Amino acid sequence: MIKRIFCAVFGVLIFCGLLCGCYDYSDIENELIVAGMAFDITESENGEQLYLVTAEVVTLNSQSSGQGQGSHSALVQNADKTPLAAIRGIMACSSKKLFFGHCKLIVLSSQVAQKGIAPILDLVFRDREIRLLMDVIVARGCKAHELLSVSTVMSSIKSYEIVQTVKTVGKQYGTAPSVNVNELLNSIYNGSYAAKAPFFTVKKSTDGKDSYFLDGLAVFRNDELCGFVSSQNSSFCLLASGEFESGTMTCTLPASSFPFTFNITDSSTNIDLERTDGGAELTLKLDLTVSFTEIPDDLPFFSEKDTDLIVDQISKYISDNVFEVVKDTIDRYGTDIFRFLPKLMTVYPRYLSGFDSPEQFLRTLKLKVETNISAEDNGLSGGNFYSSE
Repeated sequence: MIKRIFCAVFGVLIFCGLLCGCYDYSDIENELIVAGMAFDITESENGEQLYLVTAEVVTLNSQSSGQGQGSHSALVQNADKTPLAAIRGIMACSSKKLFFGHCKLIVLSSQVAQKGIAPILDLVFRDREIRLLMDVIVARGCKAHELLSVSTVMSSIKSYEIVQTVKTVGKQYGTAPSVNVNELLNSIYNGSYAAKAPFFTVKKSTDGKDSYFLDGLAVFRNDELCGFVSSQNSSFCLLASGEFESGTMTCTLPASSFPFTFNITDSSTNIDLERTDGGAELTLKLDLTVSFTEIPDDLPFFSEKDTDLIVDQISKYISDNVFEVVKDTIDRYGTDIFRFLPKLMTVYPRYLSGFDSPEQFLRTLKLKVETNISAEDNGLSGGNFYSSE
């Protein structure tokens, strides 16, 4: 009887422990909540290159602080021979543990990215507390930690606003897609040995303050940064890779002397490889649905024939630019940021195996772009927006 009572009490205690126990519990006062991290290269006093790690940590301010109630951020830094040693140094200096559960951003300086991002990716991949879904961006023309220091419009936590900027601007204009650590790893080691990520610059805004700007795509060969594609051309890269979902474009058509703006509301890309004498021809087939948000005053828009003229000129504009951007990127960097190789390997594995490297295959390709455009009904009838009739 006593044995049964003992077993029952022991079982209840274990059950209560499972309900309430937290073996790794710690007070929030003992942790620094990291919103984002920046990685730079610096030098020690004896000229040795070190990794400078900057963490943006969330701070809680009360109304008495004069900043208003809510979340703000501060920057903590440390430099060491490896990224992990630098992070450990931050914890040693602050006497608090870094909590990465809410970390959403990694900023890489161009110098770090050119040296190779394998040490950074390896650190993130192996640490069970750091999430693989953190966004990765590159800082160009400035230190990585400077992006976490400039003024922001909405959020006082810079890392979170930078992440939102990529999502908003990328969706509106097709400048650059969000790229997380997991996607970057897969592109470099399990895909086409090439990757791309958004890059930011710091410039003076109209009010004279330093502000960050999403300026295009950073291009990687293996794990090393090899170049950039500007924001004027990055949308054509995304059209070629099939990553352009929707967005706004502005161009000047031959039929008008004014800038013409149109929306791409739907997009799909298919590729076809045809072997020819002396190589192979890759055909990019773009199927787009567009809508016209604004018709210039000197552009006729009265009949179906006028619409066909606009569609034909937009089609040529996109085809020409996609061709030039893809060819220039391949010739300049020899990298497949367009995701051609993984698709072609499934259909033409024996043909591609005849080349010594993916770069050799890409450089021998002949390129052709075909664009098919469908115009959405805008509800316009019998005249231009600026017509007085």
